[in-house]
Amino acid sequence: MTDSTRASVSDNLLELGALKPGIPVKRSVEISNVGRNALLIKDLVTSCDCVKATLSAETVNSGESAEIQIEFTPEETGEFFKDVYIYCNTEDSPVCIQIHGNVDE
Repeated sequence: MTDSTRASVSDNLLELGALKPGIPVKRSVEISNVGRNALLIKDLVTSCDCVKATLSAETVNSGESAEIQIEFTPEETGEFFKDVYIYCNTEDSPVCIQIHGNVDE
């Protein structure tokens, strides 16, 4: 890993607000390469099966971006915090995106 490979996400916290159980919500987040070397995204890991994350590109050249599609399907009522971890070739890997909201009946 090298300090000349750096990543920046467009939103570290996705506020989803009030949701209903069983109704999926989709959001997208942009991950940008703000370093000099190619950003290599090795894996996306979510904190539960209720969150799915997909990536538009595994290699992001300097000055370019890739899109991460995140889909959350609420299962239980109440306030929630979920995470998407982006494992890449940066010193601060993994990069974390937190998802927050409240599921009402």
